[in-house]
Amino acid sequence: MHFFTPEGRITDDLPLRGEIFESLKQTSYVKSIVTAQGKMDLERKGKQSYQGCLFSRLLAFSNGDLQALYDRSDGFYRRQLVLTTKEKPTDRVDDPYLAEKMKNEAESIFLWAFEGLQRLVRQDFKFTESPRIKANRENVKRDNNNVLEFLESEGYIRFQPEASASSKELYESYRLWCEENSMTALKNRSFSDAMIAVQTKYNLVRMYIVIQCKLHIIYFSGWLSEVA
Repeated sequence: MHFFTPEGRITDDLPLRGEIFESLKQTSYVKSIVTAQGKMDLERKGKQSYQGCLFSRLLAFSNGDLQALYDRSDGFYRRQLVLTTKEKPTDRVDDPYLAEKMKNEAESIFLWAFEGLQRLVRQDFKFTESPRIKANRENVKRDNNNVLEFLESEGYIRFQPEASASSKELYESYRLWCEENSMTALKNRSFSDAMIAVQTKYNLVRMYIVIQCKLHIIYFSGWLSEVA
């Protein structure tokens, strides 16, 4: 995802697996583009890169939602508006001249888009999010992070304000949950990172135990592992 036009359009450099995006190894580009507080390193294909400002920060993708390989922070998903489209009616006849008709309506389409931009400015550049958009975002998060489902499962962990469990104990419970629910378990480090990312949502408190002058074990108080 390194190549942009001056208008801020992104090319098809995103990695694909079949017809959908592969999970991104790095999400810093997406976050930087959407936030765009300063100049960015831009590059035309085959030409020297240069520093410039992006005036269009809306990235639109139609062949899948963006997933992160490692980043499970709220910041990555907060920057996404996941839309769903209606299914094509079985009796619909495609219009081969639709593009030409839209050209004839270009002025009206522009005014419609400009009206939306004005509304966005009035709302301090905050998009109005429907319940469906919010639900879509939550579904995308859960698809990429089964730790959320694990934390809401029964029989593996339970909430107990005065209890605590080490990350190792919780990870063993998580691995068992994945095995019994045909899920792919995250690596231990990724699991701990995911737990840290949602600790506020689930009222977890992270603690460190010092053994021989070294930080040794991460404990999460408020949860108790039920796996012996």
